[in-house]
Amino acid sequence: MRYVAIKIFKSAPHFDKTIRLGPIPRYILLNATYAAKSFTRSCELRNISGLKPWGLMDVLLEKYEWLQKDAASFASFLKPMLELDPNKRATAAECLQHPWLR
Repeated sequence: MRYVAIKIFKSAPHFDKTIRLGPIPRYILLNATYAAKSFTRSCELRNISGLKPWGLMDVLLEKYEWLQKDAASFASFLKPMLELDPNKRATAAECLQHPWLR
């Protein structure tokens, strides 16, 4: 079974950084327990404005100054785990087979 973190809105005070990696799909926001406190009906953040997407590769390259090759390898390891659709998300067994861990 795969886990979907719907309660992220209550338990993660810095979820705005997560959103920078890409928008949270509307169907998740509309079903999340605490989303109404943080998002408008049009799925915009209530208390944070001007937030711009910042892709994983950009974060690794610009903020952490990783080499392109290392960032690409690590991103290819992480992205399947960050898949919002639990049916498409990598399992632990699949992650353990990734070349980045070898």
